[in-house]
Amino acid sequence: MLKRTFITQILLFGIFAIVIEAAPKKGSDGASSSSFNPMKSLKKMLTKETFLKKFEVRDVDSGKNVNYTIKYIPESKFGEVLKLMSEHYLRDEPLSASKSNDREEAKEKWLQILHDKKSVACFDQSNNIVGICLLYTKPKHPDPEKQLMTGFNIFEYYGVNAYLRGDSMLVLPKYRGLSIGKHMLSCGKKICKDSGLKVMSSHFTSNYSNRIADELGYEPNGEYGQVGDHTIYLKSIKYD
Repeated sequence: MLKRTFITQILLFGIFAIVIEAAPKKGSDGASSSSFNPMKSLKKMLTKETFLKKFEVRDVDSGKNVNYTIKYIPESKFGEVLKLMSEHYLRDEPLSASKSNDREEAKEKWLQILHDKKSVACFDQSNNIVGICLLYTKPKHPDPEKQLMTGFNIFEYYGVNAYLRGDSMLVLPKYRGLSIGKHMLSCGKKICKDSGLKVMSSHFTSNYSNRIADELGYEPNGEYGQVGDHTIYLKSIKYD
């Protein structure tokens, strides 16, 4: 009990020290340039949510401009992500819609990707998910044949041992046409930096996803057939 109390005191002291360090410095006359509330600063620090991107978009209900954020998907949202993906992605994504899919098998694959902690979602002002981008780290396989992605060797071409692989992207029907997909894809550079990676690559299976990939500077690595009116391309980008 004493040991636990001692550890708790150390942790609280460490947090308090960080708060004090963040306090405004006094000027040469000894007066602080602004008032400082340590408890308010501590609460702000502990409740602060980090996000990859914040952008303004028209609210689909009110028509007013509101802020949406893109954040890494926390485990508390995994269930919601799986539900939305199985409800919308398998039906709307051209390649998935063109074939029969095992819903439970797809959910198992998506959950494995989510546990890699690279995937992101777009949240509205009420913290509801309106868009999802599933991403994971693809390491270089020792077998050269298994390094190929539909015949193209991303590892050799870009000189990397791993890259950020885009698996699937979804924007809920109500929120399409607001460039949410483009905003999520544009976070690739920050995600790669956070993960120590330099390349992001994916198969783009719809005309919309191909267009935003081109706008963001992705280069085509190969064309891999048609699904209805949509052409499938493997496209990649290497960040500085």
